[in-house]
Amino acid sequence: EQGDGEARHGSIYAPADASADASPDLLAALRSASARLAEHVAQIRPGRAAPWFPTLALGNRYADHQDSVGAHSDYLGELGPRPIIVGLALGACRDFVLASRAADPPATVRIPMPHNSIVVMWGECQERWDHAVPACGEGAVLRHALVGPVRYSLTFRMSRAAEISRPKCRCDKPAELKWRGTGYRWCCAGHAPRGD
Repeated sequence: EQGDGEARHGSIYAPADASADASPDLLAALRSASARLAEHVAQIRPGRAAPWFPTLALGNRYADHQDSVGAHSDYLGELGPRPIIVGLALGACRDFVLASRAADPPATVRIPMPHNSIVVMWGECQERWDHAVPACGEGAVLRHALVGPVRYSLTFRMSRAAEISRPKCRCDKPAELKWRGTGYRWCCAGHAPRGD
């Protein structure tokens, strides 16, 4: 995930990959959460031809009200266009903010995310909206009974890497797919020197 914020990013785990560098208990919990989230997505999107099942999970830790992730859309290089991404909030309640890039005037949606809640982004969400967990006043955080002001965010995604031929950037790293106003563009993920 690329953003302007300050959240302490954790690791990306592949719940289906037993060789991931994680504890067996964590992998079992991620697999269980993945299965439950896949069931939920199937229920809210009935009749879809291609089932969604998350194969990647990204973890972020927000220590307090000052930790944040700035407005951004996710890289699509491994996910492909119009991905389904499910965010699971654990711990303290923080706002998840969506801001439309296409509306005039821009629309903003602020969603309080209490412990054990989810947000499902699909369709053109990554193409048309930016999302963020902004910094806020200390009193705006609804503290969790066990972890206080700490918030964890797990975002579950389905890799479509086998379907996507990713070119290399001029910096010799895999390019990232992003929506740029009128269409998709392969771009540098920030590895190239400025001006490339």
